Amino acid sequence: KKKKKKKKKKKKKKKKKRNKAKAKRQRDTRTQSTMEHYAEAVRGDAAVLSGHEDGNVRCFFTPASIAVVGATESMGIGRVVMSNLKNDCANAVLYPINPNRETVLGIKVYHTLETCPTVPELVVIVTPAQTVPDLISRCVDLRVKAVIIISSGFKEIGPKGAALEEEIKKHLRRGGNYTKVVGPNCFGVMNTFTNINATFSSQMCLKGKCAIASQSGALMTCFMDWALANGIGFSSCVSVGSMIDVDWAEMIRFFGNDPNTSAIAIYMESIGNAPAFFAAAREVALRKPIIVLKAGRTAAAAKAALSHTGSLAGSDSVLDACFERCGVLRVNSVHELMNMAMCFSFAPIPRGPNTAIVSHAGGPAVMGSDALSQAGGILATIPNEVLENLDPLMPKNWSKGNPMDITGGAAPSHYQLCLDTVKNLDNVDSVMVYAGALNVCSPTAVAGGVRNFAGETDKTVVMSLLGGDDVQCARRMLMRSGVPVFLTPDDACRSLAMMWKYREHLNDLHAIPKALPKLCDQAVAKTQVDAILNKVRDQGRTVLTEAESKQVLFLYGIPICETRPAVTADEAARIASGMGYPVVAKLLSETITHKSDVGGVLLNLNSDEEVKQAFATIQENLKKHHPADWEKHFKGVTVQPMINSADGLEVLLGGNSDPQLGPVVVFGAGGKLVEIFKDSALALPPLNQVSAMAAMKKTKIYKALLGVRGAQSVDMDRLASVLIAFGDLLAAHPLIKEFDINPVFASATRIVALDARVVVWPSGCDIASIPPVVVPRYPSELVKEIVAMDKAKFTLRHLRPEDGEAYKEWHARASADCWYAAMHLDMPLVARTTQARLARVLFADHADALALGAFDVSGKLHATLRLLSGSSKSAVAVLAMDQHGSPADVVAELIQHSITVARSMGITSLQVGVPMQRNQAPFEHGSRVKKAFELQGFSATAASTAALARLALSL
Repeated sequence: KKKKKKKKKKKKKKKKKRNKAKAKRQRDTRTQSTMEHYAEAVRGDAAVLSGHEDGNVRCFFTPASIAVVGATESMGIGRVVMSNLKNDCANAVLYPINPNRETVLGIKVYHTLETCPTVPELVVIVTPAQTVPDLISRCVDLRVKAVIIISSGFKEIGPKGAALEEEIKKHLRRGGNYTKVVGPNCFGVMNTFTNINATFSSQMCLKGKCAIASQSGALMTCFMDWALANGIGFSSCVSVGSMIDVDWAEMIRFFGNDPNTSAIAIYMESIGNAPAFFAAAREVALRKPIIVLKAGRTAAAAKAALSHTGSLAGSDSVLDACFERCGVLRVNSVHELMNMAMCFSFAPIPRGPNTAIVSHAGGPAVMGSDALSQAGGILATIPNEVLENLDPLMPKNWSKGNPMDITGGAAPSHYQLCLDTVKNLDNVDSVMVYAGALNVCSPTAVAGGVRNFAGETDKTVVMSLLGGDDVQCARRMLMRSGVPVFLTPDDACRSLAMMWKYREHLNDLHAIPKALPKLCDQAVAKTQVDAILNKVRDQGRTVLTEAESKQVLFLYGIPICETRPAVTADEAARIASGMGYPVVAKLLSETITHKSDVGGVLLNLNSDEEVKQAFATIQENLKKHHPADWEKHFKGVTVQPMINSADGLEVLLGGNSDPQLGPVVVFGAGGKLVEIFKDSALALPPLNQVSAMAAMKKTKIYKALLGVRGAQSVDMDRLASVLIAFGDLLAAHPLIKEFDINPVFASATRIVALDARVVVWPSGCDIASIPPVVVPRYPSELVKEIVAMDKAKFTLRHLRPEDGEAYKEWHARASADCWYAAMHLDMPLVARTTQARLARVLFADHADALALGAFDVSGKLHATLRLLSGSSKSAVAVLAMDQHGSPADVVAELIQHSITVARSMGITSLQVGVPMQRNQAPFEHGSRVKKAFELQGFSATAASTAALARLALSL
C-alpha cells in the first residue's frame, strides 16, 4: 500500500508539473499571438494614415467594374474569360468589349472602352498583340486603374514583339504610372475571396491562406489543379507573365498587406527590379513566409528562361545570397514549393528543431529520420521515465524510443497513447505521424486521432499517408481539417525541418548586430578613392597596380603590408635592406593581374643579392610568357615584408559586380589553391556584424579561424570589421568591376592584406547601366549635427540595426503617452520591442521606409520619427516624442530633417495622424505632437475629426 501510495503521489506530482508546463506554453503562445497582433495593428494603422492601398494593385483583386476586350461567344480565351467572370464574379459590373457583336453570353456588349457607362477599374485584354499598344494608350487616357494583358506575342518572340512592349511602356510613362499592368503573355488573375476569376482556367480555386504568383501560366494551371485535387485552397493566384509593369515587389507588398493571405508562394524565372524585390521581400518576410522556386540554375536553363520571358535569369549563387539576406525560403522543385505552401498555410511554424516520429513500420520511420537530419532537424529525446510508463501499454516489440515504431500490429489506440505522451513534452516541437494501408489498423481512424491532436496542441503536426485508394478518405479528412498530409515520410520530415530552418534563419538574420568600430571616415575615403579610380580610367587603363589597389584598401581602413615600388634592381635592394629581411619581390605591372601565373612572385628573399637576382628572374620569366612585348607589361617590382604564415591563416576577400544584383562580396579560404578548394561564400553589401559573421560561418575555413589543434582564434570581430569596410567600399564605388584580396593574412594579433588587384569598368562604359546596390546603403550623407538651446550636442540620423539596444532603452524610458500618440493604441513594452518589430524599424529600406532618431553624445535616443512611403509619392510621418525627455528644439530640428530626407526620397507630400482623444477623453500629449508639426508648416486637412487630427505638408 505504501509503495502504491508513493507511486500515486509521484505520478500526481509529474502530472502537476506537466500541467504547469502546458499552461506556460499556452501563455507563451497567447503572448506571442498578442505581440504579432500589436505589430500588425501598428503597420495597418500606418498604412491607413499614409493613404497607402498598394496603389492601384488592389483593383486586380477587388475591382468594382471589369471590361473584357475581346469578349466573344466563339470558342477561345475571350469566351472562357468572359464566362468565368460571369459565373463567378457577382460583385463587379461586367462590360464585354467587341465592335462586331451586340451581346456576349447574354450581356450587353460595348464597341469601345470609351462607350462604357463608367470607366472600368479593371480591363482584361485578350486581343492579338498588335492591337494592345493602342488599347493601353486608351486605358491611360481614360485613367483605368488596372489592366491584365493575357495576349502573347511580345518580347518572348524576339525583336518584333519587344518593339510592341516598348510602345506599351511609352504609353504607361505618359500616364504617370497611374494605370498598372499585369502581363503580357500571362494566364490572368484570380481571387477566391472576391470571386474574381480573370483567367482562362476551367475552375475556380478553393479558398485558402496562401497566395501564389507565377511567371509561367502553364505551371500556374498545374498548381491550381494539384490544389483542387488535394483540397488545398489559395487566397489569390497571379500569373505575372513578362512583368512589363507590375513586378514581384508590388505583388509581394500587396499580399503582405492582404488579411486573407498568410503565406506567399512564387515561381520565378527572372527577378526583375532586384532592389525593389529585395526591399519588399525583406519587409514582408518578417510577417509572412515567402517561398520561391527560381528556375534557371544552369546556363542551359537560364537560356531557356530568356527565350520564355525575354528576361535574364542572373547568377544563381548570387541570387541565393540575395534570398538569404532578405529572408526568402528557396526551394528546388515544384514538389517542394507545393509542400511548403501547404505547410505554411495549414500549420504553425515549429518553435524549435525537435521532432517526434510515430510510425507502425520501421522503414518509413528510418526514411523520415534521415530526411529530418539532412534538412537540419533533430530527433527529439524522449525521457526514459516517459518511455518506461508507456512501455506496458504498447505492443511487445515496439522501439522504446524516438522514432516511436509501434510495429505493424498497432491499433489506433496505440497511436493515441504516443500522441498523448508527446503532447506534454516541452522538448518536442513538432510531430510526424506515419500510417499505411493495413487491415489491422484503419488509416482513417488514425487520421481522426491526428486531426483531434492537432487541434489540441500548439505543436506543429503533419502526417504521411502512403498508399492508394485505401488512404484517400483519411487524406481528404485531414486536408479539410487543415493538417498537412504527405505521400512519403521523408517529404513530411523534410518539410518540418525546412519550416524550422526558416524561422531560425529569420531570427539570426534580424538579430541585433554588435556595434563594431568604424575603420575610416567613409565620406573622406569615398572622395579619395573616386579620384584614384577616375585617374586610372582617364589613362585608358582598367587594371590598378598592386600599389594603387592597396592604397584603395588603406583609405577604407583595411590593413595592408608595406609595399614599395622599385624600377631597378639596385633600388629594390636598397628598399629591402631598409625594410628588413626576409622580403617578397613581385612583378609591378599595369596590365598583368595574376602575377604568379607568369613567375612574377618570389618569396623569402634574405639578402641584397637575392633581391637583385629576383628582379632579374622576374624580368626573364616575363620575357618567356610575353617575348614580343614584355617591356609594355614590366614597370619594375614591388618589395614588401615576408609575413610568417605559421601563426595564422590565409583567407580570400573578393568582390565583383553581378549583372542583376550589383556588388557582391566573396569570402573564403585563400592562397594559391582557391580555385581548387572552392571554399567560399557570397554576401551582398553593405554588411553588418551579423551578416559578415553569417558569410564566414558558411565556409569550411571558419572552424579553423576559431582555432584548431592548440592554435589561437583569429580576432573575429576585427575580421568582421574588415569585411564590413570592404563591403562599404564596393557599395560606394560602382566603378569597381572586380576586386581580389588574396591572400589576407589573419591571426590572433593582426589582419593584413598581402596582395590586392582591382579592375574597373572601362572609360567608355555607361555608368547608369551598372547595376546598383540591392541592399540599401546607409545614407551617411544625410547625417546632421545640431546644438540644442542648452548647448547640448545631438546627431540626427537614420536608425540602423546596431542601434537596437538604444532603441529598446528609448521605448522603456519614454512615457506611455509618447507611444500612444505614435501608435494610436496602448501597447505594452514587451510587444513594442519584439524582434519582428525591431527588425521592421531598424532594418528598414532607406529608399522606401526609414526611421530617424535624435541621439545625444552618449548614444542615447531622445526622439524618433518614422517615414513610411505610401502611394502617389506620399508618406506618413510617425513621431515619438516624450514630454520630459525630448527637448522641443531638438524635436523641431528632427521634423525639419525628416522633410529634407523625404525630399531626397522623391516624396512630394507628408501626412500625419495624431490622436486627440484617449479613452474618449481629451489627450493632452496629442496636442503637443500636433503643435510640434504645425510649427514646422504642417496644416490640418478636411479629414480631421475630434478624435484624430490629420495634418499634411506639400514638399
